Amino acid sequence: MFDKFLPKKVRIKINELEKDLENYRVLVANTPDLLYRTDLEGRILFVSPSMETLSGYTVEEAVGMKMAEEVYLHQQDRTLFLELLQKDGHVRNFQAQLKRKDGSIWWASTNAHFYRDKNGAICGIEGVTRNVDELKKAEKAQQRSEELFRLAFHTSPDL
Repeated sequence: MFDKFLPKKVRIKINELEKDLENYRVLVANTPDLLYRTDLEGRILFVSPSMETLSGYTVEEAVGMKMAEEVYLHQQDRTLFLELLQKDGHVRNFQAQLKRKDGSIWWASTNAHFYRDKNGAICGIEGVTRNVDELKKAEKAQQRSEELFRLAFHTSPDL
């Protein structure tokens, strides 16, 4: 409406920013991984729509939840996550069991780091969490297979 009163360079820049914003919105809305941001107390401030697919919680339900108390199955996992984050400033492939809204459990792998304000002060944590249930099942099956092979090898009379 007021675009006609803006200089052409400003209108072009606004259009570019609107396109960028739409690209980011579509990317966040369609990623199967969970994108999130929390404050320093672990309270969820932002979460992508995949939250509902992965955990059963809607975005509206999740925002405000405290990670350690309501999401992690074992609070000590959250404590370890924070210790690693403090030590290195980031965490890569941190695996833990998380709780779904219906009480079921799922394995998650998280990459995260501190995010900061424009003055460099730490404001909270942001990251990406992925469901690794299938990976955990495959690891367990491989362990069972290796154990059966080891048992067969050590108990075979032909050796």
